[in-house]
Amino acid sequence: MAEQQYLMGKNIGISWRNMEAQQLTFVVTQECNLACKYCYMHGKNTENRMSLETAKAAVDYFIDDIHNFFNTSHVIIDFIGGEPLLEIDLIEQITDYFKLRMYQKKSKWFGQYRIMIGTNGVLYNDEKVQKFIRKNSNMVSIGMTIDGTKEKHDLQRVFPDNSGSYDIVKKNIELLLKQYPESITKVTIGHEDLPYLKESIVHLWDMGLHEVPANVVFEDVWKEGDVQIFEEQLIALADYIIANKLWNKVNCSLFQENIGFHLSENDLMHSICGTGKIFTVDANGDIYSCVRFMDYSLTNKKAICFGNVWEGIDSEKTRPFNALVTKYLSPQKCIDCMINSDCAYCAGYNYDISCNDTLFDRALYICEMHKARVRANRYYWARLYNEHGIQRLGYRKPENFLYFMLAENSISFCNYRTKANSSEIMTPELLIDGLEYAYQNFYFPIFIHSENTEAMIKEWSSGNEALNLALNKSIIKHIVPFKVNTMYSRENLIIVYDGDNFLFSKDNLSDTYDTAILTVSNASISNLAYQVELLLEFFNRVHINLILENKSFDKDGYDKQLKYMSEIIIKIFGKTGRLKEINKLTDRIYLKKMNNCFVGEKNMTLGVDGKLYLCPAFYYSNSSVGDMNKAPEEYIVNQSLLKNAPLCSACDAYQCNRCIASNKDFTGEYNIPPKIQCELAHIERENSRILLDSLKLNYDILHECSIKHVDYTDPLDLFNNHVTICRL
Repeated sequence: MAEQQYLMGKNIGISWRNMEAQQLTFVVTQECNLACKYCYMHGKNTENRMSLETAKAAVDYFIDDIHNFFNTSHVIIDFIGGEPLLEIDLIEQITDYFKLRMYQKKSKWFGQYRIMIGTNGVLYNDEKVQKFIRKNSNMVSIGMTIDGTKEKHDLQRVFPDNSGSYDIVKKNIELLLKQYPESITKVTIGHEDLPYLKESIVHLWDMGLHEVPANVVFEDVWKEGDVQIFEEQLIALADYIIANKLWNKVNCSLFQENIGFHLSENDLMHSICGTGKIFTVDANGDIYSCVRFMDYSLTNKKAICFGNVWEGIDSEKTRPFNALVTKYLSPQKCIDCMINSDCAYCAGYNYDISCNDTLFDRALYICEMHKARVRANRYYWARLYNEHGIQRLGYRKPENFLYFMLAENSISFCNYRTKANSSEIMTPELLIDGLEYAYQNFYFPIFIHSENTEAMIKEWSSGNEALNLALNKSIIKHIVPFKVNTMYSRENLIIVYDGDNFLFSKDNLSDTYDTAILTVSNASISNLAYQVELLLEFFNRVHINLILENKSFDKDGYDKQLKYMSEIIIKIFGKTGRLKEINKLTDRIYLKKMNNCFVGEKNMTLGVDGKLYLCPAFYYSNSSVGDMNKAPEEYIVNQSLLKNAPLCSACDAYQCNRCIASNKDFTGEYNIPPKIQCELAHIERENSRILLDSLKLNYDILHECSIKHVDYTDPLDLFNNHVTICRL
């Protein structure tokens, strides 16, 4: 097998031409020769068999396309049941007629089609089936289901007399793999067979099924303890993959590159499946979105039919399905969920159990199972990265962090001063507990180091299996003071320079790094640009952190330094063609909304005392929100959330730090910033606007970006202009 032929979690189960092909599904029979216990088709029967006359009418309707419903250049002709191979003669007649009509009508689909059959595999070695396979060998794709080991498979996939089907299906899988070596099988996981998950996936890989799409059932079947079993099975599978170096040799959809992140607004506007784009025709010639909206798949609701093959599709009936995207069928908690990516659902099942008789009502029975899968994925991808340096190709920038104050004298990376002379440190036991809390609650850990903590952790982890396991369950970022000759990789490293005592040395920098934080107060503002220029030789981005200690700040001096830094950016771009980043200048060029302080909402800090704080600044002001005995959402301070910030919501200085710690210190409110903070943010905004104009004028870049001129420096003035004061 060629190296890199497979990559765990990458594009598994993508159908031919993916979304480029129109899928047309024929339910040729509702009869089945198995009685699978988890089957959603509760109304299977022997009566509803499609006639050739109805099938031909469907083919004519699809190919004639007089209403222009089917405008793709490729088509998938899909056959399902019940068990479709019970009607192999009819399937052959339909495909022959489809091919004939495509040729006669000079259809765009002629030669651009695939035949798909989803089967339980029992009849695959039948001579009629094999004849059909030989006749259409280059155009047919068989989806045959085997659930894993004999024990797991025979728990669910049984004949009407309750005898198992594994032995028959296994032989036919072997035949299928001889004919189509790249075949895949879909595994469904229910309550009863959870304990067999790991060994079943491995069993299928050993059989030669190298790609295995798998999912838990959406129905309300889950019992107490299932979440733990599911997670344990996935972690055991992850350990097996890594121990045997299989990550580029096999694939299973239970591990996904994009799982466990927060969906963007754009992502929320997509559907989880092809509902609304697939058209399914039944034995009566009626047309549906998919089989889950037909009578024999529903237990509580009436079928939703679009029309029929003689009178056509009622486009009004299709409109709800075309709008059936994640955002509008999910409750707010699903939209806000920090790990909602790759959390699946079934539109048909949502409809069937809806109390409101609507498509737009999402079932949440797999919520805890999804969380377990996310945790196991983070474990898998962290081990793969920490031990082999392999990172997810689809990796997204994390949004939720738990900061670990490893010592009371850890380096300051934001708007606060540390206790430089303190010897208080975090204990190894607390470190383990904190890492477990981060793992269980989907935070990415960030260690805030002092000059001594790296050696401290190295010493602790020597022979400490519990600590090593905790460290390897996450990809950890490290914030270190500039004097540290660190062992951490540059991808996970943020170096902090104390601008008030700047002693820049090239000795501990051997390459280009991503980000440096430069912390400065009013006392050192006069040489800010000089310090930034030195750092930009080794860093792609310099994040300037202004410490506001009182109401006086050299605003004019700061304005001059920003202008000098703009010249530095332009000079570097002119020489290298690379636009280096300085947060106070370049962030506003790209940002379309506030993207700054989310402490308490997305981020939290674990102090050396074992208590949780909104951020390190609140540790030094002795303002904890609690300990690790509660879920993070219970510690959210609503008054600190961006959506509850009246002045910041009215302002478009999107690069502003919006430091709620300094807000609380200066004004007494989390969400009301001091005047000096707003004025400095608008000095930055104006210099960003001037820099952008200069880059556009002198270089052919950033034409899609814009910053308008404004005539205010304090958003309170803007806010007051839009508020009507009602007097009694």
